[in-house]
Parts: sequence; C-alpha cells; structure tokens
Amino acid sequence: MEDIKEILNEVSKQYDLISYALPHIEEETAIFLNNIIKAKKAKYVLEIGTCLGYSTIVLAHSVKENDGKVVSIEINEDLFWRAKRNIERAGLKEHVDLICADALEVIPFLKYNYDVIFQDGQKGMYVKMLDALLDKLNCSGVIIADDTLLDLTNPYKSIRKAIRDYNSLVFSRDDLMSTLLPIGDGLTLSVKKIVECENE
Repeated sequence: MEDIKEILNEVSKQYDLISYALPHIEEETAIFLNNIIKAKKAKYVLEIGTCLGYSTIVLAHSVKENDGKVVSIEINEDLFWRAKRNIERAGLKEHVDLICADALEVIPFLKYNYDVIFQDGQKGMYVKMLDALLDKLNCSGVIIADDTLLDLTNPYKSIRKAIRDYNSLVFSRDDLMSTLLPIGDGLTLSVKKIVECENE
C-alpha cells in the first residue's frame, strides 16, 4: 500500500482538525483489510461509516486490482463531502460509490451483494444492522466489525454494552462462524456459513 501512503497521511491529519470526526483505523487494521480482500479476491465491498474516507481509500485500493467497487455509507453530510474530495484526490473515485444516508434505511435497496462488509458505524447500530447486512452478504462472505474490544477500554457504558451485545449475538448465531481478533481496537470477523446459504 506504499502508493497510497502519502494520501493516507494527509487524510489522517484532517481527523485532528475536525472534532466530530472519529479516529480512523490503525495501520495494522488497514493491512488486515487489504489482505482479506486480496485473499478472497473480493469484487464488491460495503463500508458502514465513511467519515473522512481513510478506510474507504484503503478498501478501494484493495479492490482496484479486481476491478471492484466499494459502496460506502456516511450519514453526516459534511463528512460525506470531505470524504468525496479525499477519494477523488486519491484517484479512486471510479472504484467508490459514496452514499449520504442513514445506512439502516438504504441497505435493503443497495444493488450489489457483497464479498466483504466493513462495519465501522455507530456502535449502537451494530446489532440493529446485522440482519440487513447479512441479507446483502454473499455466501461465505465476511462481516468485519471494528472496535470490538472497546467493551474493555471505552469510558462510555452505552458503547461498552453495544459492543458486548454485538459480540454475543454474532457468536451465538448458527449461520455465522465468528472470531475476535486483537488487531487495532479489536476486529470481530464473522463468516456466513456455506451450509446456511444452501438451505436458504
């Protein structure tokens, strides 16, 4: 990912200047996402929570060699336009469809099914969105939820509870195989079981 390192550094600096922009993914998370996309030869990737587009650039760079597409949803209009400019500056606009909307409202109407879904939106929405996301996930596709070790470190009780509830849910479902990885602030990786797809 050396060819996007400069633009990622520039975008990273923007997060320090905008109080409502939540921290972007860590470098080790970016490397993991890149490896997952390449290993799966993913063509369509869905991202919940664009923010300023740091992770979107990582994802789009990864799907580019598969002539793929990232669909990224951001509810905040100002962040949406800032991310759009950053993605254009990265030269990746042909590989990204940005949507400014409430993700829960638009997910059922998205035109693709996805090989990889990166969930990095509001933590309180992780559980509420899961069924809608699974309906858009290809057989043997993977949902990667970010910040899923925050239940151990975050000072806000509501966020800790939301993360605990999400992890409990995905580990209890028969249609998913899940694992929790100590990468960044925690990644919960859930694979849609092939046998469950065959029974649909």
